[in-house]
Amino acid sequence: MAIHIDINRAAIEQQLASRWTGQVLPQLSARILADCNRYCKVDTGALAASALASSNLQQGRLVWSAPYARRQYYLISASRGRGTWRWAHQAKAAHQGAWTDTAQQLFDASGR
Repeated sequence: MAIHIDINRAAIEQQLASRWTGQVLPQLSARILADCNRYCKVDTGALAASALASSNLQQGRLVWSAPYARRQYYLISASRGRGTWRWAHQAKAAHQGAWTDTAQQLFDASGR
C-alpha cells in the first residue's frame, strides 16, 4: 500500500510570509525601535520622537527623520544629554540575540 502526499509549497510559503508581514514584523519593529531609542542621543527628545513619527513598522523601516539625525548618528562627541553615536548599531550589538528570540516567539505565537 502506497501513500501519496501532495504538498502545496507555494501556499505554505504564502501563509508563512503573511504571518511574518502581518503579525510578526510590526511587533518586532516596535521592539527594535524602542531598544534603539534607548541608545539614541537625547537633548530635547525630538530625535527619538522623529523615529516614532517617521518609521513604518508594518514594513520594518525605522527612520530618524530629524534634520540633524544623520549628523548626530555619525558624530563622535559628548552630547548634552544621554545617548551614543551610531545608536542603532550599538543597540544591535547589545540586543540582537534578544531580537532573534522575540522574532521566534512572535512567529510561533502567530501560528496558534
